[in-house]
Amino acid sequence: MARWRVKWPDDKIVWSQIVPTRAWRGARSAVAVNNIRKNVNRAMAKYAASSGIAVVKHDDITYGCTERTVYLSDTGIDIFNLNF
Repeated sequence: MARWRVKWPDDKIVWSQIVPTRAWRGARSAVAVNNIRKNVNRAMAKYAASSGIAVVKHDDITYGCTERTVYLSDTGIDIFNLNF
C-alpha cells in the first residue's frame, strides 16, 4: 500500500466489505465462513482507518439479497452499487 501511495499519491483506495451469502462454495459450515467474513471485514476496517483507506459498508445487504444462493439478486446488486 505504501508503494501504491508513492506512485499514485492522488488516488483513493477503497475497501468494499465482503457481503453475506447463503452458501460458500466448498465450505462445510456457512456459519463458520460467515463469522470469518465478519472478522475479515472488521480487521480491514481497522486497518483502513489507520491507513487512510475508505471503507464501503454493505450493512443493508442481507441473506435475502442473495436469491441465487451465491450471487446477489438484481435488488442486491442495486443496493451494492448504491452503497458506493
